[in-house]
Amino acid sequence: MNSVNYLASATAGGSDLFGSLGLDWKLLVMQTVAFILLLLVFKKWVYPPILAMLDKRDADIREGLEAATKAKQAANDTEMRTMELMQQARQESRDIVASARTEAAELVANARQDAEAQAERIIQAGRQETQAELAKAKRDLQSEMVSLVVEATRTVTAETVDAAKDKALIRKRLDDLQKETV
Repeated sequence: MNSVNYLASATAGGSDLFGSLGLDWKLLVMQTVAFILLLLVFKKWVYPPILAMLDKRDADIREGLEAATKAKQAANDTEMRTMELMQQARQESRDIVASARTEAAELVANARQDAEAQAERIIQAGRQETQAELAKAKRDLQSEMVSLVVEATRTVTAETVDAAKDKALIRKRLDDLQKETV
């Protein structure tokens, strides 16, 4: 009996323990069962869609980060390519300017040579024309001199034997004089 009394006193003491804490043990057990049932309902029907949505969101964020990384890399590649193209374009423009300067210098040199050649041709033509005019003037002067000498001889001698013969003699003498001076 002692043991029954002890068990009763422990049970009474146990209820006194919950009672002294302000708890009803029956209510505590019911709340614990309700909490476990609520956890099972959440685990079965609420958590899977929420976890699936969170996993999907996590995957979307990862894809977005990967896409951003790829876009950043593509932008860097594009920027590098643009810089290379700009550098290449600058080099080509420098080459074009250098080529244009070289061509301009060649054109100026060619124009100068052409002008010098043209000037030399003009000078040569002028010399030839001057020599031709000088030769013509000498012939005209010689003819004039022959006529003057014939006229002077006619006046002096008052009578000419043969005008053609006189002209031939005078021309011969003038040619001899010319050969001596040259």
